Amino acid sequence: MPQLSPMKPTRIPEPDPALNLRWIEEHGAEYAGSWVALDGDRLIVSGQTEGEVASAARADCAYLPLVIYLPRRDEPDEIGF
Repeated sequence: MPQLSPMKPTRIPEPDPALNLRWIEEHGAEYAGSWVALDGDRLIVSGQTEGEVASAARADCAYLPLVIYLPRRDEPDEIGF
């Protein structure tokens, strides 16, 4: 029986998070209370539900977009008890 060589996973290049963070810092207040999908420093879409935003991000074919909720100032920043 032939010897199988162990497969090494292929490393997936990750987008630079600094671009997403800069966009959030500069524009996050405008989209407070909404879900957004970002492709680096480009807003793909904003919406009220994670599902609709994620679907639009997939349709855009962006490489590893960030889908995130941007809370309003009066919302708690933690979920739990």
